[in-house]
Amino acid sequence: MSLEEFSKPLSSIYSNSEIEFLYRYLNKELNDIDWIEITNRLLKHEPLDYIVGHTYFYKHKILVNNNVLIPRPETEELIENIFNIYKDKHIFPNKIIEIGTGSGCISIVLKSLFPDAQIIAVDVSKEALEVAKQNATLNNYIIDFIELDFLYSKLWDGLDHDFDLIVSNPPYIPIAEKSTMLKNVLDFEPHVALFVEDTSPLLFYDKIFEFAKSHLTKNGHIFCETSENIQLLNHDFFNIKSLKDWSGNSRFIHATFI
Repeated sequence: MSLEEFSKPLSSIYSNSEIEFLYRYLNKELNDIDWIEITNRLLKHEPLDYIVGHTYFYKHKILVNNNVLIPRPETEELIENIFNIYKDKHIFPNKIIEIGTGSGCISIVLKSLFPDAQIIAVDVSKEALEVAKQNATLNNYIIDFIELDFLYSKLWDGLDHDFDLIVSNPPYIPIAEKSTMLKNVLDFEPHVALFVEDTSPLLFYDKIFEFAKSHLTKNGHIFCETSENIQLLNHDFFNIKSLKDWSGNSRFIHATFI
């Protein structure tokens, strides 16, 4: 199919530059292309990464489908913040846990940066973990994936108690904000990985800090991605700092024991 033919049905919702990018990217990433099917999916606002079946994150190819969130550039910044803390001190983590791993992209990149570290990655979704395992295999990393509903603290007993790093990009968007979400996110990405009840926007963060009290080493670190709309957390025993992203928005938190 020519670019001109591809453009005609899409021109009502995509700009010329967007259409040209889509056309070139699809030709680059896919061998056998059903242009009619792909056009129909684009017209429904399905994300390009789901259509292609993969994306690229911190120089790693990451398989994605609608059981996992599409990795965002901001999450690469989270990893940069983590790496810089350890690089500056020339001390690296021996044991890492990621809470809510989704596609596994964070754990995979951390394994590439800290190859000697043992990494455990948990998620409530069996389907997401299947994608994460495929990604670990694709990128030749060994990561321990565990199906676990982290909100139930009784299930923590089966986890180790000496993590040097706890990292998470948990659900943090209040359900009330659904009406403000873009169609390509709301209609296709997994809601379990995005939304929390309006009455408890800090639910996952509170649980992470509760977990850290008994499972984080004395000199360990907590790094989480969050929303600039969430008030700075305040937990006893922890020094919590808000970190900005490249756009100047408060996007991450970094915590250590006081």
